[in-house]
Amino acid sequence: MPIPTSFVPRRSRPALALALTLLAACGGGPTSPGPAVRLVGGPELDADVRALAATRADAVDGAPLDAELRVQLALAYEANGLWVEAERAWDQALHFDAERPVWLSHKAHALAERGDIDAAVATFERVVQLDPAQDAARFRLGMLYLERAEDERALAAFAEVARRQPNAPSAFVGQAEALNNLERESEAVAAAEQAVKLEPSYKRAHYALGIAYRGLGRLEEAERELALGADSEARYLGDSLSVQMQASRRGFGARVQDAIDLVDANRPAAAVPILEEVLVGHPDDRIALVNLGVAYIHTNRPEDAVRVLTRAAELDANDFAVLINLATAELALGRKVDGLRHSEQCVKAAPNVSATYYMRAHAYMAFDRIAEAFTDLKKAMALDTGDPRYPLEAGDCAVALGRTDEGIELLNAGLRLQPDSVPGLVRLGSACHALGRRAEAVDAYRRAKQLQPAQAGVKELGRLLGLE
Repeated sequence: MPIPTSFVPRRSRPALALALTLLAACGGGPTSPGPAVRLVGGPELDADVRALAATRADAVDGAPLDAELRVQLALAYEANGLWVEAERAWDQALHFDAERPVWLSHKAHALAERGDIDAAVATFERVVQLDPAQDAARFRLGMLYLERAEDERALAAFAEVARRQPNAPSAFVGQAEALNNLERESEAVAAAEQAVKLEPSYKRAHYALGIAYRGLGRLEEAERELALGADSEARYLGDSLSVQMQASRRGFGARVQDAIDLVDANRPAAAVPILEEVLVGHPDDRIALVNLGVAYIHTNRPEDAVRVLTRAAELDANDFAVLINLATAELALGRKVDGLRHSEQCVKAAPNVSATYYMRAHAYMAFDRIAEAFTDLKKAMALDTGDPRYPLEAGDCAVALGRTDEGIELLNAGLRLQPDSVPGLVRLGSACHALGRRAEAVDAYRRAKQLQPAQAGVKELGRLLGLE
């Protein structure tokens, strides 16, 4: 995840404003860059965004020599994607300190988002020249180099970020992407694998690894990694203004997206207060309700999840995202009948979505209806060949139904997609042992032991095979 740098110490805003005012009064200080940049936009803009921009612009006009107020106005525009206004506001802040690296970096970001890539590159290059420790700026510069097909420059930029921040997976992904473009796939594999090691759930790392494997002709591994990296997005590093900028986001859509990003980054507890606050002003926003329900599920609050998801279902009884999460929360509470009912509604609402059959399979399992669960898992597999959960759990069901040979085939299929699944390896070893296929059982055990030697299932399999 992005690793923000620490805040740069500076004089307090009132002290800075007073100093500038006194200098101006003596004729030796900076002059005002002019009236505050005002928002140009009609009612289509969220009222919260317009209110924030107006408040901060009013503050600027009330203290035109206060550079920090200019920064806060620029952050408001940048945080809410108002790039033209952001660029102009950063220009006004830079009037007071034309080479403040972090301010220049944010202006460069606005230039890039506005489409002026050449000016953005030149500005980012000036930033890292002024302050080589501006890792966020260097990372964005690397991304722009990639966009301009300047892959060697991109590689150098990402390598420097990785040297300074060895725990930042994004830096290694950037290297892997540049190396893939340069057809140096073996080196790309090493960089992408390091990113995956740092953050196993990072989709873009898996996607870069899949591209590298494909370039090396390792097609089966490539297929697995590309599936794990589907719908991946770039992730940027933070700087000393990132926290303030994040706090300047307004509009329930922006805040809901912030919360979704937090859940995706395995930080659901941080998403909960954002969504709860959103719902105070928008109590019937179904997207916010659903995502709050998801966050509650991830933070082990199924009762709260059922409460908000029930409200979402009242707004749209056929939304499969509502139904699938409602069923998940109900099963977590042991409400099997309700969980099965909502999972069945979920399948009817979205019969071509694999996750709906997966959800219903779990509801069937709660009733020990293994044959029906197995059928649903096979349907899920047919709709999505890249999710390892489906063949791994279908393999379990097949073994439970006495179809052990088929179960072994399915477990192996799942492990091709997720070779580091220790539970899958343990179940494969047990199934192979049951059929007297000792060599395969021992191989599964050794692979599992290499990954998690102290795991209880691994130890039990070892005892079963006489190896512990």
